[in-house]
Amino acid sequence: MQRRYWFTLFAILVIIAVLMILISNDDDPQIVLQTPVLIAEGAETTGGLSTATSTITQTPSEDIATPTSTEEVEATAYPTPTITPTPERAATSGYYVVQAGDTLLAIAYDLGVTFEELLEANPQLDSPNMLHPDDVLRVPLPEGSEAALEMTVTPQAGAEVTAYVSAEGGRLLLREEPDPGAPVIALLGEQAPLRVLGRTEGSEWLEVEALPSGLIGWVIGEWVIEDVSLAEVPITGETIDATRTPTITPTLPTPHPFATATRTFTGEVLADYPYLSNLTSRSQEIFLRGRLMGNRKNVFSKIGDSITANTAYLYPIGVNDYDLRDYEELQPVVDYYRVQLARDHNSFANTSLAAKGGWLVWHVLIPRYADPEICYDYESPLECEYRVVKPSVALIMLGTNDILSTQDGVYEEGMRQVIEISIDMGVIPVVSTIPPFYYGDVEPGRVELFNNIIVSLCEEYEVPIWDYWAALQPLPNEGLSTDGVHPSWNDPADFTPSNLEYGMAVRNLTALQALDAIWRYVILPETGETVP
Repeated sequence: MQRRYWFTLFAILVIIAVLMILISNDDDPQIVLQTPVLIAEGAETTGGLSTATSTITQTPSEDIATPTSTEEVEATAYPTPTITPTPERAATSGYYVVQAGDTLLAIAYDLGVTFEELLEANPQLDSPNMLHPDDVLRVPLPEGSEAALEMTVTPQAGAEVTAYVSAEGGRLLLREEPDPGAPVIALLGEQAPLRVLGRTEGSEWLEVEALPSGLIGWVIGEWVIEDVSLAEVPITGETIDATRTPTITPTLPTPHPFATATRTFTGEVLADYPYLSNLTSRSQEIFLRGRLMGNRKNVFSKIGDSITANTAYLYPIGVNDYDLRDYEELQPVVDYYRVQLARDHNSFANTSLAAKGGWLVWHVLIPRYADPEICYDYESPLECEYRVVKPSVALIMLGTNDILSTQDGVYEEGMRQVIEISIDMGVIPVVSTIPPFYYGDVEPGRVELFNNIIVSLCEEYEVPIWDYWAALQPLPNEGLSTDGVHPSWNDPADFTPSNLEYGMAVRNLTALQALDAIWRYVILPETGETVP
């Protein structure tokens, strides 16, 4: 009995010693970096996944997610994959490898398909909410839109890693040309290894080979960390001129008949608010719902992209840097919203958790883009903004960045969710039409198509429409700056006749008018307050 005891103890000690030796020999940790996640159908893989990752050995650092040019990165020899699309399906489908934090909605948006199309293409999914990293999904791609499905890629063995996608640049688009409107080849995950092949003159765009797949295309240089001197990289492409004179003459729709709108619960025509319509009793119902949920009557949120996140938008009013001039009747509504702290400032100057430069409609709906320091893991930026700020009203403008590539059905689905979440959380969504757009080779009528979607959705849900597009039409250059995208501005909150020839001043004025209408016709009657 005693002998068996000592034998068992000796065996345990031997096992522990072997494990310690194995662990001590693993001095150089390996880092698995994401590479292009859109894989042409027919690609040879091991278990369907080997082309989705690559292993790079490098000296450990405190911040692996953001390597710098001083890190020594060992050039890695990659096997040469053979990518041979299946002829009868190459133009209509591809593969997507699920990454940590993905949702089916996010994948559908990034790949330009609808949620229903993606779900239908993957009947193996027990539930759209049960995705796991490294799952492989079939993607029904728009015909002719993905060059990755039309080429055979044979990268050279031993290709040297000379750059990475930055930690902030995950899901970076690899395009055929240095043009934001060019067809997409693939999506690149954060820290994806690259080989820099060329650049545009100002290095705004880089021509790269994505490793190990060998896909070659163009990415925006801002989201890439280079381990080479760009001055030594040859110029191989030309950036489109974002400031060129617009060459597109869109077919303009008939302006929405705001001046004759009669669908108001007061029975009055809101002639004082020519760019606001559809203010119905539905807004009263939403406001009362929000009050029961704890929303604050004199707080509003700002939802959108760079045009909303711009400090020229409403911020000057919040910090008392404004002059109403001939619009003194708006002073009471300014006073009403300036007294209450929203989060870090009053509503005019508050930093929104659901407005950021470059955002498309789906960004406000995907938890991955929410502020991790403030928001819960499961919250989208929109839900987080509403929970933290508890507004009664939201000024919403999304769609400008969607113009270049988002399918109209995908955009409509996103805007529908924005409106429904707002209503469900007791927030009156005041939805703005988007301004004209003259950047890149945009298909004529895209802005008008998206604005018609906005108007139709607002009418369906009976929520207010703020027609910013119509307000810009009489202005010089339609109220746009030289980039053909963002509103022009001089002194954006000083409403002199000359300043009101600029797009941002008009946006601030019409935003105040929208807030004033809702305050007078919705909030005051329900709270029993009177105009000071």
